[in-house]
Amino acid sequence: MNDRKLTIILLIILALSLIGGGWWLFTTMYRSNPAQDQRQADLQRIDFLKNMAADNVRDFLVTEADPGSIWVDLAESKQFASLKEIKIDIPLDKVGNSEPFFPIAPPAVVKE
Repeated sequence: MNDRKLTIILLIILALSLIGGGWWLFTTMYRSNPAQDQRQADLQRIDFLKNMAADNVRDFLVTEADPGSIWVDLAESKQFASLKEIKIDIPLDKVGNSEPFFPIAPPAVVKE
């Protein structure tokens, strides 16, 4: 009977040793990388700024009188009504490369 108790105790100690060794191995092998932590912090900061910018735009577009009426207010403003259409003709002759997929050769170097 004593041999059986001793065997069970040794198996329990062995199991606890294996669990502890596995935990130690896991924590040492998969220790976080400082560069990865910095990248994760940067991504979180970017996500926070993106959400804050979206909230600011959403708040800007809502007016006190009527939520979402900023476009109506803009269209009815005096400045918007005073805008005039200006027609400007831009000549496109001799603009750019007529053969965009044909590379332009550099000037030839003349050797003397």
